[in-house]
Amino acid sequence: MVNKRAVSPLIATILLIALTVSIGAMIISWGRQYVQQQTECLDVSATIVNAKLNISGSTITVGFLNKGNQILDTTKVTAILYTADGDIYKCIYYDDDDDVTTNFKGEVPTKLACIIVNPVNETGGGISSVKPGGYVEYALRYDNATIKSEDLQLNAYVQIAYSNCGEISEKFPIS
Repeated sequence: MVNKRAVSPLIATILLIALTVSIGAMIISWGRQYVQQQTECLDVSATIVNAKLNISGSTITVGFLNKGNQILDTTKVTAILYTADGDIYKCIYYDDDDDVTTNFKGEVPTKLACIIVNPVNETGGGISSVKPGGYVEYALRYDNATIKSEDLQLNAYVQIAYSNCGEISEKFPIS
């Protein structure tokens, strides 16, 4: 007869309680972060008022109003381009416009399809944030080797997204 030993019921109970407490702590931590993110995005909204294509400069000028109740950080704004052939491109903020202006030769830094530069207000002044009800205009510079200008001329749209909040505007046609 083989003498087998098992874990005592007391040790098994302690291990189960420890496992349950640790799983509960992980769920509470995740839930707290999720609720905090959702709360931050409650009043984040924008309405695009213009989107104009400049083929010769490989840019799209996009202007929008902050329709939410929170101040928007212009560096956290993302633009999404929907081309006529069904491709989707995400344009992120790039803060060194001088470098882009002098070195932009069909290639966008870090191999992106497009970047956002030069946030300005309605009077043309540079800004770093947009107050509720405020207006901001961006220049979207796109890589014309990746995004063809003809794909932006008909049935192309732009949409605004913000930080971790996702899309905060409706799609707007590029003219």
